[in-house]
Amino acid sequence: MLIGHEKLTGTFKRLIQEDKLSHGYIFFGEPGVGKFSFAAGLAAYLETGKFQKLSRPLEEALIIRPNEEGTISINDIRESKYFLFQKPAHSPRRTVIVNDAEHLTPQAQHALLKIAEEPPASAFIMLVVSNSEALLPTLQSRLQKIYFPRVSSKLITAMLVKQFKITKEKAAEIT
Repeated sequence: MLIGHEKLTGTFKRLIQEDKLSHGYIFFGEPGVGKFSFAAGLAAYLETGKFQKLSRPLEEALIIRPNEEGTISINDIRESKYFLFQKPAHSPRRTVIVNDAEHLTPQAQHALLKIAEEPPASAFIMLVVSNSEALLPTLQSRLQKIYFPRVSSKLITAMLVKQFKITKEKAAEIT
């Protein structure tokens, strides 16, 4: 369940319906505010028509995360390039989500920059970062930045009460 970003959800749904979605975005903000969940939900919306938590792997989405050494290598980006250049079958776009993109090696960032400069028509790239300044300025300039603010304590408390049927006091304590 994704809470606190309903306005962004509506905006992105509208962009998709009006065919005005950019080829790529940088989702940034504090850790734990729902950036990756939003990106995954958006990929699901493109493929299934439902903005929801992933219940199964998507056919038209590739998720890249840091490896055991804590980096995202140029080979990961090369894999994403081959993935993006295939035509989508179940979605209007082939989606790559790079989670914790601040862990991209310099070489991987340069490789991603080349993709972002001349993306295939059906490509959709989402970089999820806490600090967008960790990315090369040239890469930042090729993708639209979307800030994810903290979700209010009030909203989290209300969700806990509704979802888990606990008292407001307990929910406030957890929040």
